[in-house]
Amino acid sequence: MNSFEEDLLFCKPLLSNTTGVQIFGLLDDFLTENQIPWTNCIDVCTNSARAMTGATAGAIAKIKEKSNETTNSHCILHRHALAMKNIPLCLKNVLDEAIKIVNFIKSRPLKSRLFKILCDDLGSIHNTLLFHTEIRWLSRGKVLTRLMELRAEVSSFLMDHNVTLAETMNDVTWLCQLSYLADIFNKMNELSLSLQGRTLTIFDASSRVCALKRKIDYCSNSYVEFWLNLKNTSFDNLSQKAITILLPFATTYLCEIGFSAYAATKTKYRNRLNVEPDLRIQLSKIEPDIVKLSKNKQPQNSH
Repeated sequence: MNSFEEDLLFCKPLLSNTTGVQIFGLLDDFLTENQIPWTNCIDVCTNSARAMTGATAGAIAKIKEKSNETTNSHCILHRHALAMKNIPLCLKNVLDEAIKIVNFIKSRPLKSRLFKILCDDLGSIHNTLLFHTEIRWLSRGKVLTRLMELRAEVSSFLMDHNVTLAETMNDVTWLCQLSYLADIFNKMNELSLSLQGRTLTIFDASSRVCALKRKIDYCSNSYVEFWLNLKNTSFDNLSQKAITILLPFATTYLCEIGFSAYAATKTKYRNRLNVEPDLRIQLSKIEPDIVKLSKNKQPQNSH
């Protein structure tokens, strides 16, 4: 054998309770019946349900009594889904309002049909919104993306049916936050899908999660900061080429504001003034080292 194999060990119902003891008893009976030693159980991966992870009566605790070398881990897919819920309050409010708007249209059959007619008349790319279901991880991103794609149609529909929600849909700041949420949850959905499938190792999963986190860190940077941060890395050659493209001035803006500053500084009352040092101070973004400059000047002892 030159590869790992993943398969379902067995599927049996829990006839009474679903406690950790009952789950362990079912597992233990199957392994005993098929003469499989508990020492073959290297790790137990769960979604951290109490019946599995309870300190004394959980199934994992009972398994470790049989084999103390068995480890346990939390499913990285469930962990990732739980982490997605911890978003800032301002964005959480936007998400709640977006779901409220969708439910106002989607949960009412008449309004849903009228909205479909409106979308068909306007030749929209979609003619319906999507429901958000908490237990379906991918639905959140899909709901927000669909709402963004139909924002003009939704705004027009709400103007005739709910002015308050229509004002929300026309709020530029709210729409920007909604757009951000749609984009970030779309990336989360892509990550969720990439973490599914057979023969996925912990190294594969960790690498994909870390890659997304690094991408998010770079998204708050400008183009210049992004490429400068890639210097002296494996992308150094690409970084140098990008910096060469970004370095040339796109406009003569600095010269133009220099002319304006010069005109404001050197008036007919100051026509003999040497404006060069004043101009440099006005135009430069470099913070002067006041302490060092002061040391280079002779103090007036009489003062």
